[in-house]
Amino acid sequence: MTRTHRYLVVVVATLALAGCGLGGASTDHSPDIATTSHATSTAPHVVATLDVMSADQAVATRGRLWFLGGPTGVITQVDPATNTVTKVVTPPFPVGFGTYAGGSLWVASYLHNVVMQLDPDTGRVLRTIERSPSAPWRGPVGVAYTGSYLWVVNHNRPTLIRMDARTGDVAGVTRLPGRKAGSPLVAAGALWIAMNHGRLVVRVDPTTGQLDGNPVQLEAGACVASSFAAGELWFTSNDDEESGCSDGAERVDPRTGTASPVEYRAGRELSEFAELGSEVWASDMDHTLYRVDIATGTLTPTLTLDGGADANRLISAFGSLWVLRPQTNEVIRIDAG
Repeated sequence: MTRTHRYLVVVVATLALAGCGLGGASTDHSPDIATTSHATSTAPHVVATLDVMSADQAVATRGRLWFLGGPTGVITQVDPATNTVTKVVTPPFPVGFGTYAGGSLWVASYLHNVVMQLDPDTGRVLRTIERSPSAPWRGPVGVAYTGSYLWVVNHNRPTLIRMDARTGDVAGVTRLPGRKAGSPLVAAGALWIAMNHGRLVVRVDPTTGQLDGNPVQLEAGACVASSFAAGELWFTSNDDEESGCSDGAERVDPRTGTASPVEYRAGRELSEFAELGSEVWASDMDHTLYRVDIATGTLTPTLTLDGGADANRLISAFGSLWVLRPQTNEVIRIDAG
């Protein structure tokens, strides 16, 4: 079993644990003070390290970051101005996927087939949409926003659900080719969804909800992560015999649908890409961050993180890179220099 496959198994298992015996009202905790670096170098360096109770995904809202997922079933709010945890909330259902849309934090529970609308400041539940004939959730693994509509991707039944962002009503269902859909990306005026089984990336017209053109075929697949940076789509994958994926990274030009490989040293097991300013960065599933040459796609090792190997989910927000380490529930904020 590959490290990626082991990690995915751990994520599913911890989400399952998060659904046992949890729930209730929001709970405020005393802020956790971040460990902050006083480095004056302009080279990339760690600014702060935060211990959170959820570190699978991050969503930026109005001046705050919400961290989702994890075995406790809570979501964690961080103030990036002070690098402190300002709120810890326990939703009625554990959530691991979300987006900021129409002034609300929208989140999805993979295990419980639920989509919720939350107040972005307090985490209070404003609306709960459980699975029903009119809300056909089947393992929701991603939420995206395109203005008027929210889009929810089902992993266990490859469908894309279109929702009215004001009412929460389902407005349409699109059947996707392939199996085991991943989280959606919004790029070049379209929705892009990677299918874990079949090594496909499909494009959807957000005005109609219909498939737009032929799927893009990937050589390695997209069994780890999908990212959008510097105007291109970036996909990472590791060896996974069951899904048909192999170790590799590729980028796709959303204007032409052309895929090309990303060069890096074998055995690195890349995790995710993110854009900060004029640069693109990548992380691996060990403890290294890389600068990416946008022209060639070549990766240069740039910063080594302390601690053991982790998934190292990577996002860009509030002028920094943030590394999410789900196995230790740690978030590292990095000044890229």
